[in-house]
Amino acid sequence: MIALAAHVAEAQASDPFASAVRALVAQGGETGDRPVEQAALAAIYPPSDSRPLWSRPDGRPTAQASAAIGALATAESHGLVSEDYDVTALWVLSFTAEVSRSAAARFDVALTRALTRFLADLRFGRLDPTTVRFDLPPNEGDPSELARLVLAIASAADVPASVAAAAPAYAGYQALERALARYRALARDTTLRVLQRAATTIRVGDRYAGVPAIAQWLEALGDLDPAFAASVVRASVGSVPLYDSVVAAAVARFQRRHGLDADGTIGPATMRELRVPLAQRIRQIELTLERWRWLPGRAPSRYAVVNIAAFRLEVFEDDSIAQRPVLALNVITGQADGRHETPVFTATMREVVFRPYWDVPTSIARAEVIPMVRRRPESFAADGYEIVQRGAPDTATTTFVPNANNLARVAAGELRVRQRPGPANALGFIKFVFPNRYNVFLHDTPLRLLFANSRRDYSHGCVRVERPKTLAELVLRGQALSDPAAIDSIIRGSQTIHVSIAEPLTVLVWYATAVADADGSVSFYPDIYKRDVALERALGLAAVPGQR
Repeated sequence: MIALAAHVAEAQASDPFASAVRALVAQGGETGDRPVEQAALAAIYPPSDSRPLWSRPDGRPTAQASAAIGALATAESHGLVSEDYDVTALWVLSFTAEVSRSAAARFDVALTRALTRFLADLRFGRLDPTTVRFDLPPNEGDPSELARLVLAIASAADVPASVAAAAPAYAGYQALERALARYRALARDTTLRVLQRAATTIRVGDRYAGVPAIAQWLEALGDLDPAFAASVVRASVGSVPLYDSVVAAAVARFQRRHGLDADGTIGPATMRELRVPLAQRIRQIELTLERWRWLPGRAPSRYAVVNIAAFRLEVFEDDSIAQRPVLALNVITGQADGRHETPVFTATMREVVFRPYWDVPTSIARAEVIPMVRRRPESFAADGYEIVQRGAPDTATTTFVPNANNLARVAAGELRVRQRPGPANALGFIKFVFPNRYNVFLHDTPLRLLFANSRRDYSHGCVRVERPKTLAELVLRGQALSDPAAIDSIIRGSQTIHVSIAEPLTVLVWYATAVADADGSVSFYPDIYKRDVALERALGLAAVPGQR
């Protein structure tokens, strides 16, 4: 047995192919391979068995090799860039692979390296999310998994299907890939033109020459029935067409998909969104696909996702691909213009607090509460505020008079301001706690009218929930205090109640400006925190034409 091993090692050492492979694999750092790619490459070509992966005995590329290069050439369909994977160079090398064993080795390792990089990008993303302020666990990838994927593709009967299987399985990701193909096709349609800007607001019953162009645009985007769009174009011949209720209903659907008030009226904000170039919508999809790749390959059994840009919360249970939320709610997130952005992170929700105190952060006390007290001293007690020791429990405790000295101690961080439970409390009657370094949580709010607005970035960073009792019933399901009557009784009471969640759920606070549904509908949201801009720069992508 030892003699056989020695014989194999001697043969490997004298084989030009194996020698060349070992030298090429050792160049991982020089070629810019990430550690996960270098480790995968070493696993694919172990020193004891460096046989050709993509070449036949006569040196010609296998059918899988040609198909793999073809898959790399279609990287754009996944929102990636094909030339990042040396497609042109690989085609050239494929024609020279049969010249010599060393040439075959160069082709073999080059294709494996490119495919490994592509699969790593497709599976785990191109960037470390923390570089663009997405505080997510590292998703660096598993070298052995990458190696298995490459080896499976090298012998696959259907290479494109094997490559597609490497992509994230989340329903939202798959729907966005389909949307990307559709929007690329629309961008190639030379009959579609960017709409002319209207001089005035357009309402139902108005005569407007641009109605046919709007109808054609809405038909292309899926908001207007094709037959009706054609009838609008025909009816416009020889006359100024009417902006009627059917087209207005299609505009309302467009408005809902773009985070606007869905009133069917074409004002300046709606016209701006109608005029956004398709290239920019494609870029939004590409950037969101990248963010999907940063998530773990398998979701936990119970989790909630807050999409900051969409002002939306969805809860999933036993749904590893996030296909059907069991609950969807509107939310309010951190102000875009007041340096109160809601951070992107993940944590575990472990507790629900009924009738919570609000511990006012020192920064808010300095900037808002103390100036308010100085202007209107009577408002401090009227709004339920009190000054207490730092670390005081959520119960009645010793309070300090809100005089100049104690307010100065609050500003210095020696004392703190809190707001007692009640109708005026900024947290409302329910608070959902998932400990994190940002001190961000979900909570109720007394300012319920704000949920009527389409854009809802009003908070200091925490997330306000539109129907907190419904969410509490869900997260506490099966526990004594999950019954609506029990929750109402607590809210009407006088005590602060902390309830541990028997089955904690993961919370992902997220940011995505493009969201696709299974039915093909795509929603686009404003980049309120400029996170798309930051990711675009980090990826080294040039701004698209007409980008705002």
